[in-house]
Amino acid sequence: MNLDKPLATATLADLYEVIRELLNDNKCNAVVDLQEKKYVYGIKGLASLLGCSIATAERVKASGILNPAISQHGRTIIIDAEMALDILRISGKHKYILSKMRKEQ
Repeated sequence: MNLDKPLATATLADLYEVIRELLNDNKCNAVVDLQEKKYVYGIKGLASLLGCSIATAERVKASGILNPAISQHGRTIIIDAEMALDILRISGKHKYILSKMRKEQ
């Protein structure tokens, strides 16, 4: 790495080398999150995620248990799928949903 080289004459390879060295030396405080979040959209998406009917998905949403995982702007509902499943797993509410689904069938 040549630090005396003018920035205007630097190539993409030079930039790549600098970034690679910074990340390898832990001189950079940036955290790289390579895991992409999965989102589902709308009540139908929530029903598909939970494997239940639309009516049950509406009840789960209305209960407020998934509020941390739900972002709603007007009529558009965006749900962080991983967070929603974690909330249900931790709260024990997944048993309630499964029992309701069995009764509906």
